[in-house]
Amino acid sequence: MSLANSLCLLNLENPSIEFEQKVFVCVVDNIVVGNVSNTRIVSRGMEVFMPTWEGLEKILTIPNHQFIKNDKCILVGTTWNGKEFKTPIEEPEDVSNTPKDIICKKVQNSYIYYDNNMWIAVKDYTMYVIELLEDYLNKNPLLCINLFVNINANNSFELNNENKVIKMGINFEQTIVSDEIVAYSIEPQGKIEFNNKKYTVRMEMFNILNQMDIVIDYSKPNIKNIEVSGLYNDYLKKIKYISPSVYKSVVTSSDEKKINIITLFSDIMPSPRRQNIVTELNKLDNYINRHDCYNKELLDLLIDTKILINIHQSDFENTFEEIRVLSALMNKVLVISEISPLTEIVPYNPLIIWTTYDQIAIKTTEVLQNYEEYFNKIFTSENINLLNNLNNLNKINVSQMLYYINIK
Repeated sequence: MSLANSLCLLNLENPSIEFEQKVFVCVVDNIVVGNVSNTRIVSRGMEVFMPTWEGLEKILTIPNHQFIKNDKCILVGTTWNGKEFKTPIEEPEDVSNTPKDIICKKVQNSYIYYDNNMWIAVKDYTMYVIELLEDYLNKNPLLCINLFVNINANNSFELNNENKVIKMGINFEQTIVSDEIVAYSIEPQGKIEFNNKKYTVRMEMFNILNQMDIVIDYSKPNIKNIEVSGLYNDYLKKIKYISPSVYKSVVTSSDEKKINIITLFSDIMPSPRRQNIVTELNKLDNYINRHDCYNKELLDLLIDTKILINIHQSDFENTFEEIRVLSALMNKVLVISEISPLTEIVPYNPLIIWTTYDQIAIKTTEVLQNYEEYFNKIFTSENINLLNNLNNLNKINVSQMLYYINIK
């Protein structure tokens, strides 16, 4: 491809795509000598991989030069074999004395370490976060860092590199709890009032998460509740929101859905307040509750489902269950949810059918009877774009948090 065509393509603007890097790898005699890109790549305050115009002119005078379109920049000195790029550098040994449950992934010149012994209900979200980190590191091959994800600070082991260590924790607990179950003396009377109740902040994992450099949370209401409490100002600076967009984009399938209603209560024996709803829903046609459905099985179930019912486990823990709900929306499942505090700041709030606990069965009947109307109202092209863009926003958030923590 000629330089003129390459630069023409680089200048094309596509407003529907965010956070996309357009790259042409400069190759001379099958060796990478630089990259032409529409994004600036910065490492330790210096631009890298960007040949000067004089450098490009010099490349053009060499008979065996090529410009190869690629989805990321390639390290200078890498070999091009006509099909793929091969690094000439021997891969170093990843780690020594690594505990058996710790997984290590080498990504360019960086490493991601994470504890593989995780609760299955949050595994999809954890692996999605790790995938976002991998994507960032692949786009920044000169970066040399070790990312420790959800690894206890006391779990130490030797590293065979001198990369900077960045500790990351993922919060899965619900911080929004009723004043009626305040568990620790640090927790004051609540400052959040909603539906005739006051809510305070519960931080059972604070001592562990506060040792991290970055804390990722799946819930904006969780983060807002911590902010309003006024108790954790230093900790608040570490928190970054990553929406649980584990499926990345809304399913395009338009196959007929065969299951009318589902609940996904993770407890084997549902709590009394959930069991009351199960009893009511059992009176409706084609309803099922699944407590043990994850990974591919969950995806298949959601694709085949019309309506998901979301109910809090108790009267006292009321953070909106975003991990469950967003996965349903990404598979074009209508979501009927019990109202929750602070949900006005959930990015996709208008796409949820909100109702009170005592009206769940009535609202479900109404939505089922008017399913097509509700479906067409919620899954408009505008709303689908909103959902699809969440993954792009997550990439931007990951890029920002790693850039700023790395230059500290």
